[in-house]
Amino acid sequence: MGVKKEAKKENLTDSNLKSLNLDEIKAVDHASDEFTNLERYCSETYKYGNYAQPFKLEEIFRIERFVSTGVSSTNPRVWLTR
Repeated sequence: MGVKKEAKKENLTDSNLKSLNLDEIKAVDHASDEFTNLERYCSETYKYGNYAQPFKLEEIFRIERFVSTGVSSTNPRVWLTR
């Protein structure tokens, strides 16, 4: 009689990240012009919205992934928290 091995369940966040087919994900340096400009953009955009709670910009991630056209695409992604 063999011993059944338990299948390891993958973390849901890890599974979701894998489904994005990312080649690379890097945090943007807080001291960079890119971070400062995106932070200013988010702040200005947020100010004109109808939001009840203030936000704090914690991180911006630059991602690179292989898109269906066969071309590599690099785009910043912004994470906001309240």
